[in-house]
Amino acid sequence: MCMGEDDRIDLAWLEWKDTDLSGYTQRELNVIAHRRNTRPRKCLDFATPLEVYAQLRHHSPIALGT
Repeated sequence: MCMGEDDRIDLAWLEWKDTDLSGYTQRELNVIAHRRNTRPRKCLDFATPLEVYAQLRHHSPIALGT
């Protein structure tokens, strides 16, 4: 995963390392994951991780996650 300034801010905001995620609902965790996976990344040529995954899955001879 490529870490840009926004990612460091996001990680600092949530303090992943010291956060008890049991305090979040599944819906809240889904929102956090969606925001992270739909944010364009410079290291991905401004594509989102979700777009890159979809491209890899579509073009891969091995079905990822299925």
